[in-house]
Amino acid sequence: MFGKTLVKVLLPFVLVAAILLSACGAAKAAPSSSASTGGSAGVNSTDATRYKATWITPVINGTSVSIPVSAIEQDKMVHFWMTLPSGKEAFMAYKLDGTIYMRGNICVPCRSYSYSLQKGILVCDTCGTTFNAKTTAKGISGACVNYPKAEVKWQLENGNLVTTLADLDSAYQSTLQAG
Repeated sequence: MFGKTLVKVLLPFVLVAAILLSACGAAKAAPSSSASTGGSAGVNSTDATRYKATWITPVINGTSVSIPVSAIEQDKMVHFWMTLPSGKEAFMAYKLDGTIYMRGNICVPCRSYSYSLQKGILVCDTCGTTFNAKTTAKGISGACVNYPKAEVKWQLENGNLVTTLADLDSAYQSTLQAG
């Protein structure tokens, strides 16, 4: 008698746990890496694929910093670290609808340095906050929505995005400010 009662009580919990574990496994199996779609337009804002960024190492020459456009073309979205007066800081670069963007890369309240790009939206991989990936990168929804990702000024030189440590620092400090 006690065994049947215990089964009746525990069965719903076991079923819910099995469903949740199954859903988590399915989510992990979904495409989440930088799958190549070909072409040189980068990511299309209607593309439902979620592109996770690849970490790269920039080239530093004095106060000049450069990253290859080919890395963005290949991986769709890249992240890189820079040592600035404020410390070691993260940045992102991606090509969306034919336009390249470089931005400060921190989700201030949750302290994440990991973003994905999907359907023209930047998605924080830690808290799920979303930001418009174009223009001002203002927040759309989520806990960290008040911290838009400031754009870094850059120039195209010999197939590289070239910027300065000062421009990186300025964009990073702006990203830390609510607004």
